[in-house]
Amino acid sequence: MELGIYLVLGVVILVGVIWRIRRLTKPSNRPVTGRRLFLTLVLVIVLIGIDWGVSATYIQYPPVWMTVVTAAVGVVMSLPLIFTTNYERRTDGQIYSQQNLMFVVSFVCLIVIRLFGDILLRRYFNPEIFAYLTYVLVLAYFVPWRLVCWMKFRRLASKNANKAGVSEP
Repeated sequence: MELGIYLVLGVVILVGVIWRIRRLTKPSNRPVTGRRLFLTLVLVIVLIGIDWGVSATYIQYPPVWMTVVTAAVGVVMSLPLIFTTNYERRTDGQIYSQQNLMFVVSFVCLIVIRLFGDILLRRYFNPEIFAYLTYVLVLAYFVPWRLVCWMKFRRLASKNANKAGVSEP
């Protein structure tokens, strides 16, 4: 019975990954807005904070050095995403994400690294500490990436808005 649950879960995750990769490789038809970039960042921080705040009553926190190392690994993992995410202003005046095959490759590599890390490290930590370190890792690579994306968007929007003599979006 357990094997069936893991098989179904694996198929669902595989379908989700394939769907996400297909979405990343297709040209974007929706323009990027600074509000959407920033709200995604805030939403993830708030949801993880709420989830962690609700379950934090029984957690034994790991040593500080583990949290610092995990955060450093997360920041290093965000660097490929930061360097491969760029924006462009198209002829309609809107800002869109640039297509980049290296972004897809780095995104898939990060997923594979996380999966192997989970498999290798899960046996050394109790589930609460492992969940805490996973949250720290996710925040440490998601927050810098989205902040830099938002700054890149704002820089492009203000540069082009100043050239055109209109106010920023």
